[in-house]
Amino acid sequence: MPFKFTLLGIEVSKGEKSCCNLVKEEMKNKKTKMNSQQKKFKKAQSKCHSKTKTPKKFGSCMRKELKK
Repeated sequence: MPFKFTLLGIEVSKGEKSCCNLVKEEMKNKKTKMNSQQKKFKKAQSKCHSKTKTPKKFGSCMRKELKK
């Protein structure tokens, strides 16, 4: 006998992927472009991670890079 569970209109049964897994897969499949602010942050983050070893130095590096 299959197991069915309904919560807030979402029906989940044994053998199906769970609601959360479906959302995660949808987010992975959805390709969105980063805006300029996100690109700038990503670039600064990778640069500062490679340069610094401590959290304090990382923070000051990020501050410098993001002010540019």
